[in-house]
Amino acid sequence: MPVWLILLVTALYMAGLFAIAWRRDRAATRESAPPHPMVYALALAVYCTSWTYFGAVGTAAASGWDYLPIYLGPALVFLFMPGLVRRIGDVAHRESVTSLSDFLSARYGKSRLLAAVATLAAVTGSLPYIALQLKAVGMSVQALASSSGNESAPPGNELVLLTAVALAVFAILFGARHSDNTRYNAGLMRVLAFEALVKLGALIAVCLLSIALLGRPDLASPVTAADVFPAGSPSGRFITITLLSMAAILCLPRQFHVAMIERQSEREATRARWVFPLYMLATSLVVIPITL
Repeated sequence: MPVWLILLVTALYMAGLFAIAWRRDRAATRESAPPHPMVYALALAVYCTSWTYFGAVGTAAASGWDYLPIYLGPALVFLFMPGLVRRIGDVAHRESVTSLSDFLSARYGKSRLLAAVATLAAVTGSLPYIALQLKAVGMSVQALASSSGNESAPPGNELVLLTAVALAVFAILFGARHSDNTRYNAGLMRVLAFEALVKLGALIAVCLLSIALLGRPDLASPVTAADVFPAGSPSGRFITITLLSMAAILCLPRQFHVAMIERQSEREATRARWVFPLYMLATSLVVIPITL
């Protein structure tokens, strides 16, 4: 695919996201109706990043079921611990906190030291994570450009830079422009919900395309299914990653903000208890045919 076409499609997609957020923000200022519960439930899928595309399939191909805990942990939290999620959200709204560090500080005597330590830990962990997401953009550009037979395809650094700038502008315009940081960000949540559908749709499309091009996977074949996904009891690594994923769905900065700060009603929490685990289930199931 020509690089100019990749840049054009990316620019149009980003412009579409800006348009969705801008239109929803304008509509939110004119109406007082609460947001649809499905928006919150789908926005929680911000949990799924480039790992869903690059890491999950690679891990499944190399280590079998070790890819599953990343999706299993969050689903277990929303299915079997909805009271914990609701309670954290209620406390966050009551204390008017805007981040996980604010929440920890509010729960432990308004400790500024604790808030500073939590913020430092979040920044230290988030910077490499964001770098990996931007690197995934560059890898995608390289893969698409190289598929056209252009061996001198650029590394995609320009697009990575433009993506970082666009994300920063988007965060400023639709995430941090209000003086009241606890105010509901209708445009941001609508974009996250839209992207959740795009991500799942893209995975399903890749799954169907792989089946169409490579043939239907023989799930009963001992050479494919049994070797890649062996039967047996969960390993210690599997259980450990599941527990870490259960903590991540509550403690990752972006997840805490979406799940706790942006929640507006009990209807949203009730709907998310089932929709989000189903989303995780669909995402994890699609990985299997792609791997095989």
